[in-house]
Amino acid sequence: MRMLDVLRSAGGPLPTGVPSIASWRLHLVERQVVEVALRHGRFGGPYSPPSIKNSSEAEVFVQWSDGLCSQATLHRALLANPTDALLALRLQAYPEPFPDVVPGFAPLADIRVCVPEVRDAILREPAALVAPISRMAQELRTLETDQIRGHLTAQYARVTFATSEGADATYDSTRVAYGVDLASRAWFGHELRTLPGDADLLPRLERVRRDYDHLRHPHTGRLSSTRAVLAPGLANQFLHYYLLQNLSMLSILNGASAFTVGDLEENRRLFHPDLVISDAPVRNDHPTAFRLDDRGQAPVARDLIHEGRLVGADVSLRAARQGGLDPSPTSLTGNWLLPTQPGTVTPAGGSDLADCLEPMEDGVFIYSVLGLHTQDASRGAYSLGVPRALVVRNGKIRGFVRGTLVGNFFDDLNAPLQVLSDPLADKPILPILASFTPSD
Repeated sequence: MRMLDVLRSAGGPLPTGVPSIASWRLHLVERQVVEVALRHGRFGGPYSPPSIKNSSEAEVFVQWSDGLCSQATLHRALLANPTDALLALRLQAYPEPFPDVVPGFAPLADIRVCVPEVRDAILREPAALVAPISRMAQELRTLETDQIRGHLTAQYARVTFATSEGADATYDSTRVAYGVDLASRAWFGHELRTLPGDADLLPRLERVRRDYDHLRHPHTGRLSSTRAVLAPGLANQFLHYYLLQNLSMLSILNGASAFTVGDLEENRRLFHPDLVISDAPVRNDHPTAFRLDDRGQAPVARDLIHEGRLVGADVSLRAARQGGLDPSPTSLTGNWLLPTQPGTVTPAGGSDLADCLEPMEDGVFIYSVLGLHTQDASRGAYSLGVPRALVVRNGKIRGFVRGTLVGNFFDDLNAPLQVLSDPLADKPILPILASFTPSD
């Protein structure tokens, strides 16, 4: 990588008008992604051949000899031309509030992040990835819909971390994900650690079949309750959208967040006193594997909300300069965990959706919404179309309904939480206070 070579010889000549480099840090990620997909139509139809995409990006931090510093993420085009990359870095240089400290990365934990069979399939035999999606086609071929899409994505990344102080490490990372989209009624997917074999895939596909069957039959009676709960994937989207954006210190300092500096400094109680939300490492399917954050680090476990009080935020270097704050050791990873609350019922075993929803007396189970990205994250308010939701009565699924969901996510976090758990998704089924109005 030419950019890394230039930084390692930073004492050499630099572009005209650019000071020499006093210290630097680079975190380089070079990815190769292979995706195999089913085209529109019934399962068993033609496959798209494995497509291979290569990309690279690097987070670069530079301290210039005149005391200014720069930090930016450079993508493939700039990395290919170090001269242009250094000029781009210099153009956005700013004074560093802590000139004696170049925030570095925490030491990488001794964790397993690369599965050799995934790496070898991507680099040597991407056609091997057709076998799992062929299994998906065979197992779901009897579903009564003509609009089915499926995909299997495998990613291999070579990650390099190097600094002018001599730290130098390179490691590999792999990831596999699959998804099934059924006639826009629902999307099912999971992330795996290894290439999915029958033991992994078949129980999950059987769950897809059962869940989809619930979505085929309309609910014919009246709703006795508008109680709504968010499916695990949707709950994660809400937490990302309404919390991740508002916990950026730059947004807080610039008045673009729902929270204020005073909320953080005084650890004000903003939510229900039982609420705890943590940004924490999340185990993948392999018992010795942790999900890495977007900088390739093992995430540091920390509370963002503890007993309803705001206790954490993402303080970037630029936010540290603007607010005179110490920068956080890492950015938020977005691996949200809501601990079990008093009164929570967790299924003893199995992964059937009906078992997960058995504790519900009356309500609607929301699979997906339309237009979340258009909502005002700083206000927490939402008014969203719901293409499919399941009506649950006395713990039994009674069919699907369409409608509109209206509420405020911050109000939701102020209510007592009776969080259910979906063991297959390893994420919470989150209750909300929203008003659900069924369509005529």
